[in-house]
Amino acid sequence: MRNRSTHLLTLLLALITLATAVWLLLSTPPQSPVAATEAEPVAIQATIKPVAAAKPEHPPGRRLIFDLATHTPAELQATLQRAESLVEGHETETDHLVLVLHGADVRFFSRKHYQAYKEIVDLAAKLDAYQIIDMKICVTAMEKAGIARDEIPPFLEMVPFGPAEIQRLIEADYIPM
Repeated sequence: MRNRSTHLLTLLLALITLATAVWLLLSTPPQSPVAATEAEPVAIQATIKPVAAAKPEHPPGRRLIFDLATHTPAELQATLQRAESLVEGHETETDHLVLVLHGADVRFFSRKHYQAYKEIVDLAAKLDAYQIIDMKICVTAMEKAGIARDEIPPFLEMVPFGPAEIQRLIEADYIPM
């Protein structure tokens, strides 16, 4: 008798489990892609707020460009220090400074010369990181000097031809220094 009771109890539990599973399947809406596309469209109400005009990348004001073609390391360092003082010391109403390297100066930023020009490269990197200056380097001058693209620090923006970039910036109302 005891075996029969155990058998009936097991059968009853199996039927309850099966009934619960069937109920869950029937009460849950289908999740198939076909059913989703056949469903009635749902109206979505949203509030659209006007967006303020985007702030220009460089607000109006003095925008200066430094043409760096042939400098000694000391002259280049002095130029970087001058650029830093223009912005940090607020000597002028300068909003944006761009330095374009396109001569022998490119060699100062080569990875193989880093130890020799560490002070210059680190100052330039700091000024660029703090958005005091925007440094660009001429790919043509790099190629002439035998410097590969992966040999320069990543903060330098590569431009195909430095003099053309300088001309483009002057046409965009940058003032040559």
